[in-house]
Amino acid sequence: MASDETQELTPESNYSSAPLVVPKWGRQNGAGRTKGTPNKTTTAQRAFASRVLGEPGTPEFDAFVDSTRKQLLAGILPPAITALILHSAYGKPKETVEVEGSVTVEKIVREVIRVPDEQSTHTEDAVH
Repeated sequence: MASDETQELTPESNYSSAPLVVPKWGRQNGAGRTKGTPNKTTTAQRAFASRVLGEPGTPEFDAFVDSTRKQLLAGILPPAITALILHSAYGKPKETVEVEGSVTVEKIVREVIRVPDEQSTHTEDAVH
């Protein structure tokens, strides 16, 4: 190889000339169902339920409601179904969560950085 045949490598020659692709975050256009289209799963579930229970106002549906009411009042309806009926009628009760203990910034930093306790006392002394 002659010296005039060697190529000089520049930073620009190391990279392709393909354009930089910037990722698009979030939902892209055309993804999912179009606005106003009903959910297929929900539609299928409602169709199944109407075939099993009957349409509201039909004798089959009225018989189902009466039977369910009798089971509910007798206390033999499964607890999950009872809760579902009560939530539908009166709304879901408010849930509260009680947290015990305290959290300090030093405690969070110690856990994130994983500083041993003996080192953290030295840094607390330096800070104070």
